[in-house]
Amino acid sequence: MTWTLQDTIGAVICAIVIVAVVAENPWTTLLIAFCAIWA
Repeated sequence: MTWTLQDTIGAVICAIVIVAVVAENPWTTLLIAFCAIWA
């Protein structure tokens, strides 16, 4: 499994979403789990 540009973009978007949501509520773990599965 190689790291591609699409993977990078997905990771960046995921990180932005996580930071944005963490600022609003504590569902961080659920989001990280979702992102891990999605990736």
